[in-house]
Amino acid sequence: MRPLELICLLQIHTWPTGKWTYRALAAALGISLAQAHSALRSASAAKLYDREHHLVQSESVLEFLVHGVKYAFPGSRGTPGIGMVTAYHAFPMCTLTRNADIPCVWPTDSGSTKGGRQFTKQQSRDAREIFISTSYSH
Repeated sequence: MRPLELICLLQIHTWPTGKWTYRALAAALGISLAQAHSALRSASAAKLYDREHHLVQSESVLEFLVHGVKYAFPGSRGTPGIGMVTAYHAFPMCTLTRNADIPCVWPTDSGSTKGGRQFTKQQSRDAREIFISTSYSH
C-alpha cells in the first residue's frame, strides 16, 4: 500500500456517499485519472474499498489508521535541521512522555527547534498541500 491510497480513501470519505467521480477525486487531489483508478484498485485489494459499490470500508480504514499505518509507513529520523517541534515532543504529548532523544521537527522557516527532520522542506510543502486539499475541498 502507498500513502496515495489512504489519501484517496480519506478524500472520498469526506464526500456524501455515492456523490463522487474518479475525475472529481483526481482534480481534488491534483493527481491524474490513472493514479486515482490505480489507488482505488490497490485499496480494493487491501479490502479498504468496495469497487463494485464505490464505497470506502470505513471500519476497515479506521482499523488500518489506528493499528496499521505505523507498520505500513514506518517513520524514520531524518537529517538534523531547524523546524517546528512535532510528534511526541510537541505539546501536549511532551507532558506525558520522557523525551531524552533528539526532538522530531517539521521543517519550516519559522521553526526554532533543532532536531531530526521527518521530511525535507519540499515533502513538507507537498504533505501540507494534500492535507489542505482533503480538509477543505468540500
